[in-house]
Parts: sequence; C-alpha cells; structure tokens
Amino acid sequence: FKGKKTPHIDIPSKPARFLYLLHTTTYNSEKNGSLIGTINIKLADGKTISRDVLSGRDIADWWRPSFLENASVVVKKENPNSTVGVYLSKFDISDTPLEVTAIDFKSSDKALWIIVGATLTSRNMPLPTRIKIVFKEDTLWKAIDMSSVQIAAGSALDLSALSGSGPAGQYGRAVNNGNGQLMFEKQPGKTVQFLSFNEVPEWLMNYPELMLAGADAEQTKKNLDAWVTIIKRQGYSMVRFQNLDRFLMIQSTKFGEFDTEKLDLFDHLFYSLKQNGIYTFLDIMSYYGFEKGGLAWNIAQTRRWKERIFFDTAIRNMWKTGMTKFMKHVNPNTGITYADDPALVGITFYNEQDLSIETMLFKDDPYITQAATKRWQEFLQKKYRTISALEQQWNTDKKRLPDGISSFADVQLFEQEQRWELGPRGNDFGMFIIELQTELLSWYEQETRATGFKGFTTQYDVISCFRSHAIRNNSHALAMHSYANHPSKYSEVGSVISQDSTIINYARYFRNNSDARYLNRPLFNLEYASVYWGKYRHEEGLLFPAYAAFQQLSTITFAHQPVIMQASQPLTAFYHGRDPVARAGQVIAAFLYQRGDVSPSPHTTAMVINDSFIFNDGNMNRMMNGEQSKIALLCGFGLQYNGSIPSGLPAYRKADMVVVPADGSSTMDVSQWAVNIVESGDSKAIDPIVSKMKTLGILSADNISSGANGILQSDTKEITLDTKQKRFTVITPRTEGVSLHAGERAELKQMTVAETTASATVALSSLDGASVAKSKRLLLIYSTDAVNTGHETSDDRTTLFNLGKLPILVETGKLRVAITVADAASKKIWALGLDGSRKEEIVTVSTDGGMMKITIDTAALKTGPAFFFEIAEK
Repeated sequence: FKGKKTPHIDIPSKPARFLYLLHTTTYNSEKNGSLIGTINIKLADGKTISRDVLSGRDIADWWRPSFLENASVVVKKENPNSTVGVYLSKFDISDTPLEVTAIDFKSSDKALWIIVGATLTSRNMPLPTRIKIVFKEDTLWKAIDMSSVQIAAGSALDLSALSGSGPAGQYGRAVNNGNGQLMFEKQPGKTVQFLSFNEVPEWLMNYPELMLAGADAEQTKKNLDAWVTIIKRQGYSMVRFQNLDRFLMIQSTKFGEFDTEKLDLFDHLFYSLKQNGIYTFLDIMSYYGFEKGGLAWNIAQTRRWKERIFFDTAIRNMWKTGMTKFMKHVNPNTGITYADDPALVGITFYNEQDLSIETMLFKDDPYITQAATKRWQEFLQKKYRTISALEQQWNTDKKRLPDGISSFADVQLFEQEQRWELGPRGNDFGMFIIELQTELLSWYEQETRATGFKGFTTQYDVISCFRSHAIRNNSHALAMHSYANHPSKYSEVGSVISQDSTIINYARYFRNNSDARYLNRPLFNLEYASVYWGKYRHEEGLLFPAYAAFQQLSTITFAHQPVIMQASQPLTAFYHGRDPVARAGQVIAAFLYQRGDVSPSPHTTAMVINDSFIFNDGNMNRMMNGEQSKIALLCGFGLQYNGSIPSGLPAYRKADMVVVPADGSSTMDVSQWAVNIVESGDSKAIDPIVSKMKTLGILSADNISSGANGILQSDTKEITLDTKQKRFTVITPRTEGVSLHAGERAELKQMTVAETTASATVALSSLDGASVAKSKRLLLIYSTDAVNTGHETSDDRTTLFNLGKLPILVETGKLRVAITVADAASKKIWALGLDGSRKEEIVTVSTDGGMMKITIDTAALKTGPAFFFEIAEK
C-alpha cells in the first residue's frame, strides 16, 4: 500500500514488549534514512507509541535483498525479473509489557510498502543473522596461472585478423547505410560493426595492471604502441575513451588549457590506434570538466555540472571551450584535426547526463535547486497561465497542489516520488524535462558542428522510458549503457549484487538497447557488462554479443579495461582484463559479433510511437511493455517515430510486422549508477505475438518459441533462450555454444556437451574461417567462475564482506564433449594459457569415425586449470 490508505488492525488487548514485522517494499529507490512509513501502536490507556520505518535500516526494496541493521532477509524467491526478498524487523514497544489494542500502518507514499505479517510478543528474540562464506583454494577452487596475459602472436587467441587492416579511416567516415546500420563511405553496401571497450587514459599510465608511463615521453609512447598491439590481438576494432577531460587537464595551470604533455601522449595513442585499424569513440566530458589541474573525483562530484550546465552559462562555456579546443587541435601525427579525422567515429557530449537528473532531481544544491525551480515555475506559468487552471488540472483525481498556493512563484520543485506519476503532474514533469534536455541537446549539437565535425554524436544514454525516446528522436545516432547486475557500491564492503542469471529475465539488460533503438539510425552500445562477483557472468560471452549481432547494433562496448599488460591485482567489479571469465566471454564476442558468426535477422518488427501516444495518459513516464520488448529476441526490432523525420535521416525501412505500445508498460528503478527495469505482463502474453509472427512468415512453423514454456527462439533459429531450464544456446556454422547448469547435457549440432560438473558456458569456434565441421583449427572454451582468494560474502553470494586477494581462483570442473569435425583422428587438443600459448596436451581424447570424444578435468591439469583449449592437426 501507499499513502491512499492506512491499514488498521484491532487487537484483543494483549500485553507485548515487541512488534515483529514481516514486510518488504517495491519501487523503493529512497536514500538510507528516508521515511518509508510509521507504525502507530495504540495502547489500552489511550496513549500511542510511534515507530518510524526507515529505508536502509528497517526495510529496503525487495530487489537485491540484503541484511540491514534492523531487517533480516527471511524469504527469497525468483520472479520473472530477479530474486526478491521479504524482511523481518523488530520494533521495541517498552521495557515492560504494555496492553496493545490496535496498530496503524501509515505509508509516507515514497514506496509501495507490503506488510506480510505482524506479531506482538514479550519475547525478545534476536533477528536471524546472515551466514558468511569464504573462498579458499581447495579441490574445487584452484589458482589459475595469470603470469602472462598478453596475447601471443599467432596463437589460438590471436584475433588480429578480425579487427580489420589499417589505417582506420582509409575508407572514409562511418555513415548510416540507409537501413540504420553503419558502412564506410567508400565501401557502400558493406555493413560495419565495432567491437569496442572502455578505457580511461589516466589509468593507462598509473594502474598496476598497465603502468604504461615510462621514464620519458618516448618510452611511454613505445609502451602505448605495445598496448595497442595487444588490443588488436584481442580482436577489438574500437576504443571508447572516458575521462579524457581529466587526463588533458591534470597538469594544466589555466582554465581550458590542456596539459601539453598529456595531449601529446593522447595524440600518439590515437595515431597508433588509427595505424592499426582501430577506431575511436569518446566523451567530451565524463565527470571532471576542463578546470585547471584536473579535479579529484570527490571534488568533481560535488560540482554537479551535469545538472548545472542546464542553467549556468559559465559551465556551458567550459564545455564549449574544452570541446572546441580538442576538436580543432591538429594532431601532429595525423596532420589533421580531430574534427576532420574519420578515425574518430563519434562522441558523446556528456556521459550519462540523463541519469543524474533522475537520481538527483536538481535537489540539495542551492544554485541548482533555485535555478531549476525558477524554470519549473516559468514552464507551468507558460502552460497554464493561471493558478486556478493548474489546480483544476493537477487535482483531477486527487489533491496534488498544496493549499496556500496563490502564484506560480509558490509552486515548489517536484519530489522524488512524483517523477513517475502517470497523472497530469507527472506528465508536466516529463514535459519539463523534455524541454530542458531538448534545448541542451540542440546547443551541444550546434556548438560541435561549428567545429566542422561530421561524425556521429550521442547523448542521454541510460534512461529508456518513452520520454527519453522522444528526446533521442532528435539525434542521428543513439547510445545506450546497460549492465546485467550492477553492484550497489562497486567493490566496497557492504556492496550488494544480484546473483541472478541473465537468462531468467529474458536478457533484460540487452533489451534495454533494443527498446531504445530507432530502426533508421545506428545504435552504439557504449557500456555493457555482467561484472564480478556475479556467478552467472559466464553467460554474457554468448548472450549479449549474439543478440547484438542478431539485431545489428553498430557497436558493443565492454566496460571496462579488458586489455591489460599484467595481472597484478585481485578481481574487482568492472575491471575485466584480470578476470578469466570476462576474457573468455570477450573471445566469444569477437567471433559472434566482430566476425559476424551470428546472422542478422532477415525480418523487422516496428513499434510505432508518435506524439499523441507519448504526451498523453502518462505514457511518457512508462517504459515499453515487457512482453513486446521480447520481440527483439525473435526478430529484428526497434522504434519507428511517426511524424516528420529529422533532416538527414533516411526513411524507415518497410517492416514485416507493426505493433503499437501495449498497456501494462514496464517501470524503472533508478540508482546513482544504474537502471533496473521491472517487467510487466505475464510471460504467456508473448504467445499471441509468436502466433502472429508465424502467420506472417516471420517465424517458421517449426520455431519452438513458447511463452508458456519460457522459450524464445530467433527467426534464424541460431539463438534459443530457455528460461525454465536456464539455458542459452547459439548454433552457427562457425561457432556453437551453450550456457548451462552443472550436471546438465546439451546437444547442439557439431558439439554435444555430455557432462559438466560446473555451471558454465561451453563454446566451440572455428579459427580458420571454415565451418566447425570442416575447420582444421578450433578453439574450445570452458568458462566457469572465478573469485579472489579470501573472497568473503553472504551465503547467497550477494553481499560483499571482503574482496579478497591474489591469487585468483577458478572453479574447476569436469567436461565431456563430443565434437564432429573433419579428420578427427588427426587432431590433438592442448590446454592454453590466458595468453593463448600451448601449456599441455590433453590425452583423454578418443575418436569414433568423424567424432572427437574429449574429457577434460581442469582440476587435474598439470599446469593448472584452463579456460581455453586449442584443437588442431598433429
């Protein structure tokens, strides 16, 4: 319940000292200490004892449940989106028993408070405590050799051929091919996709796993060149740079004047990437701005420039100064400006600027709050003209305008709980945000184009409600960020991460991209990851790249830092180069996405939206219906905005099926760093859509998709997601793979997984470009799990107590596979190091005609456990 009613319980007079409450909340994104509700305990003597229920102490959202000061998680269950929980809390009444006659529960209206049960007693019972587990090396978890992580030239992990030849830009700019994908100007008709990753220039210099800063500039440049060589060997064709604003200002002594030494290093790095055929995408501002000296992180956060720039001309001038100086700078290595260089594919004006609006709402800063309130009042006055007109509109179904408002100057800024209202006030909030964001987007675009830049520009890359779609319709390219299980406090003690499979919620984090994609322009995914210490992160290497290739996203960007020079630190969230699981996933991504092993969908379904839909009935604050969103797992899917098409964009291609937004749209839970989407609808609701798609010939009659069975299979039948079995399979001519649970068996086409004792992703890829059946050289991947020594969590692995230390331990397992390949009898198999070098031959191999039967026990390998295995002729 929320604030509309106050549940009341009459109680036959009962003496009690404590109230035990079984409860939980939904739609609770409140800060710790925020009031969720009040318990009023009425006594026989007429007195009332009140106890506040606070978020983060007595209760939290049911997503990612974890133990709190006065709340123990006592029930946990999976729903179609995530694991959710119910809490048990204890509230004292008195030191001595008092006669209780009634209890009222009053909500603050800031979250949906669910009361499951209440018990009065005089027994002082301690709340259940959490059980902790610590990972140590044993017969199951063994240290993996991380002594060499730089990919060896010519090895089975050398994927240089996949990223293309240099120099980047030799075929002109990457442009829209007319169908919403990329092509190069001088290679019309050839679709281009970029496998990318995030990097922070400053980290290259001083992070222990990189340490590229040399004794002098020349040595640093040589080190940068060596790093670029490894980038290419790992198969990447693009790097997206963040925090370039800080890097260029670290030693600067004047506002807007770059540190010349750092600029020289970036110039060289950009050139080195370009010469190796690797393209660049970057943020103009990420967090730090262009103040002299390069601000420290904590200071930069207090500036709140992402909100201030909407109102403050001084901050706009800072952004413009830095952007213009960079874009017009002539790189001495290339001889042209960054604005003119086709190796710079695109820019984001300001990283994740939409997220700060939703989380901060212009509050807790005197200047920002005052400026935003003034603009809000001006917006309302322009729309309604009189307070009586505003009052009449806002108070249609319940009183929303407080008493005592006599002029627009009295109207206060909206509150957190009002941001997703579906009534008139929520609609006005949405229109106000659209107005602010659209004006700023237009200004960004105008100032950037004035430098002569003709590449792609993106902005507002996180929020995926219809309001955001309306704003992004003004852009020629789109960008999105999406994470599977974002930890609440990164790798800090007390951080909480969901331990849910990405399969059970139908690849929700991928669909955040397809939900936002317009069918007539490119979509750049500029951040994605399933991070440490999630135990299902092995699924990502198959799942996200497969669907990205299927939907022809123009870029996918792994966040962050998968290319390192040495593994010298323990595992932490978002630093993937030291994570064997992440490294295995990126190898699979290179095949499925960069090489194009997964076929794009030959069909298109368009969701048609327009102004009439978005700006009425609170729709702008909704998200796409969860069942309709799943169409992206069946065939090509995206948005089509009916109305005038922004100048310079092609017409929408003819769709095989058209849908309009359904009722029961999804909602969104926003935190400072990420968005969780709460699905709507019964999973069976997809079945009428599947039936229609079969009638239209989009899906074949033998396609096994069934909402009732929790199975969705692509129109190409290369990709199958099974939520009930928690299995994901990809079967293409050059790569086959499956994510499955321990003890399960999976039959693909050329490969059968007969046994795995660990939950894992098992994949087989051709290394010579031939089909798996005919390949002379193949790569087998057995990706399980990895943790730090001493990694300590709650027993469900959600809550972090100790990050742990080196060495990194991997979950070992026994894998039995049968592979049908040409010349099976002439092939051998070797366990590989993380650098791709052969470590040891696997002798447990037999052949039966054209079939290799392989048994691998990674705990028994002489050189330690391995994730990669090369299959080649003797």
